[in-house]
Amino acid sequence: MTSPKLEAATRAAHVAYSRANAAWNLAVREKLPTRWQLRREYDYADAELARLQRACANELAAARGWKIYSGTKGWITISQLLAGNFHGSTSERSDENPGHVIDHRDNFTLDRRPVAILSHTYVPWDDCVTFARQRNLVPERLPFSWYYPERTTAVLFTRRVEI
Repeated sequence: MTSPKLEAATRAAHVAYSRANAAWNLAVREKLPTRWQLRREYDYADAELARLQRACANELAAARGWKIYSGTKGWITISQLLAGNFHGSTSERSDENPGHVIDHRDNFTLDRRPVAILSHTYVPWDDCVTFARQRNLVPERLPFSWYYPERTTAVLFTRRVEI
């Protein structure tokens, strides 16, 4: 899904972000005189990581003919994904996402209708599969999670389409 060049850049940006975050936190804790310079470095690393994460999401969306959903309604709920429309509640019921299977989400639409939820989750893959089966969703494990590489798993949930 994600090109090797973009994946490598995102991994490097995540390392830079983690280092900048640690340096900034230490500087604040120790009241170091360089803390404001370190804060600027942290802000830059954060912005660069966010830019690359968005590029990864855009690449996935383009490869599938989708658009990233960032509408005013917040995020796509499981109910909306299953219905294939935005009617109904815009807040997710607590029973829709037990155990935080869906975490750090990206949302996708096709023809202005909900088509997928991508979760960058800390939950084991088997729990994601069980979660999907219980809700008649189709889980797809992506090879790369750009939210937190090595710590999260990217799971794409789509609704089951009967033909």
